[in-house]
Amino acid sequence: MMRQSVARSITAWVGAAIWCAAPVTAYFYLTDRANDESFNAPVAVNDVVRENDSASVRDVQLILTWHTPPPVVAPDWTGVVQAVEITADQEIKSGQTVTRIDGIDRFACASSYPLARPLTLKDSGQDVVALHECLALFGYDVDSDGSAYGTKTRQAVTDLGKRIGAVGADGTGFDPAWIVFLPEENYVPAAVHLELGAPAPPAGTHIAEPTPALTQAVLVTPGTVDLVDVDLDQDGDENLGATRQPVNVPEDELLPAEADEILLVSGSEIPVTEDRSEVAADGLAALGQMMTSGSTSIDGRLSRPSGTDELVVASAAVVTTQDGTTCVLRVDGSALQPVAIEVIGDTQGKAIVAGELNPGDEVRVAPTAQDRTCD
Repeated sequence: MMRQSVARSITAWVGAAIWCAAPVTAYFYLTDRANDESFNAPVAVNDVVRENDSASVRDVQLILTWHTPPPVVAPDWTGVVQAVEITADQEIKSGQTVTRIDGIDRFACASSYPLARPLTLKDSGQDVVALHECLALFGYDVDSDGSAYGTKTRQAVTDLGKRIGAVGADGTGFDPAWIVFLPEENYVPAAVHLELGAPAPPAGTHIAEPTPALTQAVLVTPGTVDLVDVDLDQDGDENLGATRQPVNVPEDELLPAEADEILLVSGSEIPVTEDRSEVAADGLAALGQMMTSGSTSIDGRLSRPSGTDELVVASAAVVTTQDGTTCVLRVDGSALQPVAIEVIGDTQGKAIVAGELNPGDEVRVAPTAQDRTCD
């Protein structure tokens, strides 16, 4: 019995020693293996230089300027709305009928001055000049009357009154309720507030709410959006009812398109101005439809077709030093030879470059810190 007890004690102590020693042994073994692995030389990866047969692209940002005109308001009308001739999102032009109230067609006019008072023979002033502008829309020649309501103006007003259904127009006076003042020509409303069969809205009521229009889109380096001063209302929200001033971007932030580049936004080509620095007038409407009105910026891409002497290398092979020099490291046997390059663009994760390289040359990809030099 005594021998069995001693044997069990020895076995227990041996087991405990092994249980304690195992983790320590494993720790030193794994640490030794890790140290051995850390001293293994990293595997060098090279890429083969190829001719470029793809379009190159580069990112660009467009800084946007919007203009929101005032609403269209009702003049001093009485009666019932018998026809509504304008709709949301459809352009309103001077001379176009807006509505018919009590049998009289009320037409739009973007005159230089809102017409507010009745006018008659021998009246003069800025509002008479504005009346002549509106009469000219219908082919009436009253220029000789200048700023005075003369006989030619009276004849034109009489004829116009008959054309628009103004009963009892006797040629002696003009009623400003015939005309709907347009704040600007070619007005596009976002909403129209005229209801067929309803009483005519009171004077000053908004009968057409404006649609913000994109007036400028400047091409700049990505990340320049903070240069835009956004007009905020009292609640801290962006005020889209105001006209934002054209953006004054520092010259070094401009990113004009090259002569052979096209501007792409959401995959669609957008025309640019002759100096290539901003979107052309005929492209602003299309661009404005791609975004929420009042947006401060939108991203785009400048794309150009492949050119001669353009080469493709892995983007990770391009080295840029602190002084701005750009190069790749050409593999020359066991040595690395820096070759200065110009990065033209990128395509599918590859850099499009120009420099003293040849198709088939090998360049080092992701060179080590000590090799990352262009000297």
